[in-house]
Amino acid sequence: MRKPLCMILTCLLLSMIFIGNLTSVMAEDTDVFGYTCSDSNTSEDVVFNWIEIADSNNQVLPPVPFVNERTVEDVPIGFTFSYYGREYTELSIGLNGLIMFEPQVSWFGYLENQPIMSDYDVNGFIAPYWDSISYTFDYSTYDYLAGTVNFETFGVAPNRYFVAEWSNLNNLLNGTSESEEAITFEAILYEGSNDILFQYSSFSVIAANGVSATVGIEDHSGADGLEYSYNQPVISPGLAIQFEYPVIHNDVSDVYASIAAPIGKEIGDDFQYLIYVGNLGSNVALNVQLNVTLPLDEDLVEFVEASDDGIYDPVKGVVSWDIGSLSEYPLGAANRTLEVHVSDNALLGSTIQSTANISTSSLEFNHDNNVDSVLTTINDLYLPPDVDVEGATGSLIDPPSVLSWTPTVFEYYEPEATSVDIIIHTNDENPDIVDSMLGPAPSWSYPIIFGEIERSGEITVTYVAHFPEQPEENVVFLLYVDPAGYIYDSETYERISGAVVWLQRPNGLGGWENVPTGLDPAVMDPDVNPLITGEDGRYKWDTLEGTYRVHVEASGYYPANSRIVDVPPPVTDLHVGLVRIPLPQENAFPEIRSVLVPVEPVAVNTLVSVSARFVDADIHDTHTAIWTWADGTSSKGTVTEENGVGVVSGGHIYLDAGVYDGLTLTVTDSNGGSVEYVVPEYVVVYDSSAGFVTGRGWINSPEGAYTIDPQLAGTANFGFVSKYQKGANVLTGNTVFEFKVADLKFHSTSYQWLVIAGAKAQYKGTGTINGEGSYTFMLTATDGKLKSELTPDTFRIKIWDSASGNIVYDNQLGLSDSSDPTTAIEGGSIVIHK
Repeated sequence: MRKPLCMILTCLLLSMIFIGNLTSVMAEDTDVFGYTCSDSNTSEDVVFNWIEIADSNNQVLPPVPFVNERTVEDVPIGFTFSYYGREYTELSIGLNGLIMFEPQVSWFGYLENQPIMSDYDVNGFIAPYWDSISYTFDYSTYDYLAGTVNFETFGVAPNRYFVAEWSNLNNLLNGTSESEEAITFEAILYEGSNDILFQYSSFSVIAANGVSATVGIEDHSGADGLEYSYNQPVISPGLAIQFEYPVIHNDVSDVYASIAAPIGKEIGDDFQYLIYVGNLGSNVALNVQLNVTLPLDEDLVEFVEASDDGIYDPVKGVVSWDIGSLSEYPLGAANRTLEVHVSDNALLGSTIQSTANISTSSLEFNHDNNVDSVLTTINDLYLPPDVDVEGATGSLIDPPSVLSWTPTVFEYYEPEATSVDIIIHTNDENPDIVDSMLGPAPSWSYPIIFGEIERSGEITVTYVAHFPEQPEENVVFLLYVDPAGYIYDSETYERISGAVVWLQRPNGLGGWENVPTGLDPAVMDPDVNPLITGEDGRYKWDTLEGTYRVHVEASGYYPANSRIVDVPPPVTDLHVGLVRIPLPQENAFPEIRSVLVPVEPVAVNTLVSVSARFVDADIHDTHTAIWTWADGTSSKGTVTEENGVGVVSGGHIYLDAGVYDGLTLTVTDSNGGSVEYVVPEYVVVYDSSAGFVTGRGWINSPEGAYTIDPQLAGTANFGFVSKYQKGANVLTGNTVFEFKVADLKFHSTSYQWLVIAGAKAQYKGTGTINGEGSYTFMLTATDGKLKSELTPDTFRIKIWDSASGNIVYDNQLGLSDSSDPTTAIEGGSIVIHK
């Protein structure tokens, strides 16, 4: 049964032409999923605010009159949009006022609108105005006059919005081009909230303001939806209709864990993991358990200690904390620390990957933040000989970095020096720090906390070693002091300048929003969002207490989000590594690993479902797929994927019986890399009402047909009948084939399928040879008289061992199973009965 309308009309349609003011009473309604519907006539929260994009360069449809089933697929939304609980990054736009999220069997035939949740085979759509509309054209000459369909994405993450506008179009009931007759409307999709807004600018008189249109939304199954109107004159210029995505996390928890560690450490170093935990939900999270899994390799890393009574299990390599409960957002936040030691046996270049996992016995609406991993590379720091900096991290090719509020100790090994001075120069107006390092020889050190003296950025450090009877020696090296974090290339560790960094906070709806500027008091200092990184890749905000993350975008890199952090304590290591988008010549193409097609025969006019599995080394790529069917048609495949592993599904209806081979799948990645795979298996499509086949006679069996002794040739006799039982899909019959020279007598025991297409019949089954074994056979025959009186009947039989697949007999050895038989019978007849 359909849902109640979210619009209650106070007027009835009495004719195709509606005259007078439109009035309505809006009763806010909801569907099963939880969408609610309201409009600007009844709610102050819904405001008409037209966004004009008719001049946008993103015009998606060409001017073709009378073709309102025209659609353009794979239109990028520009962000991830959630619709009925499914996430989409692309959609399709139809000239007929539909936005589609799911692949459709065909757009042809959607010219006529239908009610929401009807039995029509179109589902998973947004209908701002589903009607018989086209471009504005001259009715007498069919010349195109006006009309466009455009799209555009505005704003910055995570507050972007997508606009699709149908401008100056024409109801097919109307052939004029006068402006007062034009139809103009738009649909807006909002990032984060996932709300949908319809807005209407102008409508033709003949269109009668919705008298022949459907307005509403419907889910991918067709079993749920919300209808604003169906063939009712309730749409007027200046109207806005909102479909609000449900807030599905009321009275539930949403726990998260994020783990931080140095990017790089040296062999023999100790370092610390900092694990943030919290609750972004509106209800207390109970029985919260936190686990951190370390590598089970004592030659790589060793557990030292855990804070807050954390328990280490050396068998599993897991450190566990019983957190207890976490209060509702924003009160529920905590952190734990874990110290480890890089083994003296560790190899340079190896990595330490550790994973934090949090769980709760309370109901959660989101599990995306329950697991977080961090990677630390073992390497030598980019420092001169005999120099070390305790607390520094980095790589072999980039100056190391230290954190502002973490104690830093400069170290120098020089046994001959009587004293060592240190000079720290920062690239700002502050004076140099000049002091003496602590001794005595051979080890010299100098501790400092840069945050206490408000120094940050790139610094130059000079050690000046003094000797009793020789000149002093200088050792100079560079170092970064990071006040908050930096953005870097995750492969080379080089810092990225010009990256755009947004500070974000939870939006209370299960998502994230950019922290707004201009608040009193300001949430951040500087009160600027986003920040742009300089040459050293750094960024820095001082923030109020709260839960935050940063979102980063940079040219040539995939966007990324940082881990979630809580302030306080101060966070000075929120570094984000970006993965470079490969250049076309570097792109790793997808690989199709397997394809599944129906093993059993399929009746005509029945959906044939297929699927395939593929992988891609570029785990950030997204993919599209095309199935090219054996009857020459093609359709878009449905792709589901995660981290470089994907599945393509598809379906097709064959209208004619036949043995179809040559099914082809093409998978293309987002960088243009494409792979094509021709499926070796065939699909058998039968028609039980198409008739049956009988045959009796003999052929001259050629040399090579009998594979056990290929030199044998001579007469081979056959007799067969294959037919479906009347009114059923059960095959009956019998097949006998005898090649006396080889002492081979095959007798069928069962049939699998029969296909009759025109003058050709083909069927498959199993049987025995000389009363023994299990063999599979395929018999193909033609009735020549169905072609012409002079065309001979032809015959082919292929027999192979069911277990090994080894061919025993085939009088057309080496040809595909779908090949037409070419061996003419020497006597007898083959008859296809219809």
